[in-house]
Amino acid sequence: TLFRSEYRFPSDAGHLRWRTLRSRLRQELSRMGVSDDRADSMVLVLDEIVTNAIEHGDSYRNSKGWLLLRIEASGRDLLLEFEDPDVPPRVVAQLASAIAAWTDALPPVDSERGRGLFLIARNLDRPEIKPAPGGGLQLRGRFRDVLA
Repeated sequence: TLFRSEYRFPSDAGHLRWRTLRSRLRQELSRMGVSDDRADSMVLVLDEIVTNAIEHGDSYRNSKGWLLLRIEASGRDLLLEFEDPDVPPRVVAQLASAIAAWTDALPPVDSERGRGLFLIARNLDRPEIKPAPGGGLQLRGRFRDVLA
C-alpha cells in the first residue's frame, strides 16, 4: 500500500480542523487495513502530540503558527513525523531527554506530568525528538506492523 499524507493546521486550540483531521485519519487507517483497536491507539497518540503542542505552546508561541504532521507507509509500518516550528531549543532538549526516559520507565503514579510522553514513547517505535531543520521541534517515530 502506497500512502503518504501531510497535514498542516494552525496551532490554535479553538480551531476545528484538528477534529476533522482525526476523523479523516481514522478513515484512512481503516481503508489501509489497520484494525479498529490499533487505529484508536494511533489516533490517541497523534491527538496527544497535537494537543500537547497546542496547550503547552502558549507559553512560548508568539503568534499562531502552523503545525505539520506527516504519515508515510513503509512496508507494514507507518512512519510519523511531527513539527512545531515555534518550540525553543531548550524545550526541544528537555522533551528529547524526557521521551528517552519514558521509553523505559513508567511515570510516577502521583505525577500529573509525563503521561503524554509516556503514551507516545510506548506506542511509537524508537520515538525521537530533535531540532527541526528549519527550527523548532521535530518528533519522529514509527507505528510497527500495522498495515495489512
